[in-house]
Amino acid sequence: MRYSFTLNDIEFKIYFDDVELCFEHRPDIDGNIAKDNILVDDVVKIRFSQSKEKFDKFVKHLQEAKDIEDLSDENKRDKHLRFKKGEIYAHIDFYGEPDYFIINKSSDTIIIGDPEVDLHGLPLKVARSIMLRKLEDRGFILIRGTGINVGGKGCLIIGNEGDGKTTLMAKMLEKSYGSKFVANDRIFIGFEENKLVMRTFAEPLKVRMGTIKGSDRLFRKVKNDEKLENQWGWNYSKIADECLFDIPARDIDEIFNCKLSAKEPIDSIILAKMVKGKSDYVQAKIVGDTDICQVLEKNCLSPVSNEIFNYAKNSTDEAVFENKEKIILEALYKDMIYVEFSKDAKADKVMKAIKELLPNKNEKSSKSDEEDDFLDEE
Repeated sequence: MRYSFTLNDIEFKIYFDDVELCFEHRPDIDGNIAKDNILVDDVVKIRFSQSKEKFDKFVKHLQEAKDIEDLSDENKRDKHLRFKKGEIYAHIDFYGEPDYFIINKSSDTIIIGDPEVDLHGLPLKVARSIMLRKLEDRGFILIRGTGINVGGKGCLIIGNEGDGKTTLMAKMLEKSYGSKFVANDRIFIGFEENKLVMRTFAEPLKVRMGTIKGSDRLFRKVKNDEKLENQWGWNYSKIADECLFDIPARDIDEIFNCKLSAKEPIDSIILAKMVKGKSDYVQAKIVGDTDICQVLEKNCLSPVSNEIFNYAKNSTDEAVFENKEKIILEALYKDMIYVEFSKDAKADKVMKAIKELLPNKNEKSSKSDEEDDFLDEE
């Protein structure tokens, strides 16, 4: 069976072999794909198999391999090993056992997984890793940030971990009709046609229970999800605020009555800061470029070093650093707003404070039209 989708102008073709549950898990893939991609610049093929015969064969290769290079990330508990028989990588779990292998063969990526392990999300994870390297080649960088479009303006929300980027996004979408959702927590930014844009990074919306409780629409969605509540025996009103939930992207348009968008312009940059000890509090103000620059630098994830997927990348780390400097410099010319708010701040109050500082796009257009008329008269 083959499943195809286009993401960030890259067509991915995933072939499922010997995977019994692939139809059941297809919605998990569908839910992470923005719906307005129309161009195809590249094609990536990924083959995914959970054949016991194939898996046992690679386990034997690993046991017999003499020269093995450890490519593991020091900050992670699992391990990645490369052994000499071609470009073959073994993923070793926390218990020291291999659970899947990745083989790079020309332009194809082959995944051989343990049939006893649930790996249904792995093909999309591999697709994201390949997409990251290809977008870095195109001059984009990956940052911790959230992207939406409200009132016709593309807003990039940034902040350090725990500063409330997702919470602020939920409050803004809740009171903005005709809005668009690009990405949450991870997002690509770069130049297209000399304009700064943001592009989607396909993954579920990760939200903590505190964010859900602070958003009427999110809480209504989670509370009404009786299937999960019955399955796990959870009482959502009593769950700790720090508990993390994954909400599929396919549900975002239904929850907030917005559209999923693969790409939007960056018109404004909003620095989020959620504060404790205050109730129904929000304050917005224009912020200096130094603060924005520091946060962008701190939360830039590019260049991403991962030996396993470097075959899909042509640009050097030095080139990525150069692109990062150009992107951050351009970002400093955008409207920059600092929003300080409490977790329980009302959504309409938050949007009112932000709108007062966002330039009206229609007013700008009218001014341009007047200038054009003046030039015509001359």
